[in-house]
Amino acid sequence: MGRMGMKVWTSDDKEHVGMQLEEDDRPLAHILFDGATTEKHIHDVARHRAQLKEEVTPDLDPGARLEAIVGPV
Repeated sequence: MGRMGMKVWTSDDKEHVGMQLEEDDRPLAHILFDGATTEKHIHDVARHRAQLKEEVTPDLDPGARLEAIVGPV
């Protein structure tokens, strides 16, 4: 098996989030999610991430930058 990767984008019409699974930069499959389905998967991934042995770091490195989404609605 080659190097696996995933690309994520917003559709041109701003109606869907697209995800594409790739192997060695070669597309294998893609799927489009509407807003509600995207939210469901975000919550599912976060819930499973919380169960991993490796904890999320509780401290930020000095000078760390956080990305904020202004007005997400």
